Amino acid sequence: MVYHARKGDIIVHYRSSSGVVALSRAAEDAHEGATPIEEYGKGWWFRTRYRQFSIPISRNDVVRALAQLSDQNGPILAGGKIREAYFIPFSFLGLKRLRRVSRSTWPEWALAGKNRLGAA
Repeated sequence: MVYHARKGDIIVHYRSSSGVVALSRAAEDAHEGATPIEEYGKGWWFRTRYRQFSIPISRNDVVRALAQLSDQNGPILAGGKIREAYFIPFSFLGLKRLRRVSRSTWPEWALAGKNRLGAA
């Protein structure tokens, strides 16, 4: 859930039409209040540093990279289906596997250390 986000967390941005399109890093802890986009009203939110990939990681590459992870709450369901959800947990091992199949340059902050992760 968004309210779990903490400064430094890495977020994996997936779109069903494109695959993994970006990474971002939380610049602050999540907090409740008026969001920066007026029509969204109040809710939980946080600012990020967003890095869009020049070449998205395709759905097939995402499934191939993550299918063998044993996280039952992760982004891949049995049978290789993508979990259709918002802000689900994502592991550091999953991030490393995505890095292996990516053809884009990754930001340094996404490559260092074990971070808390989320997927949007």
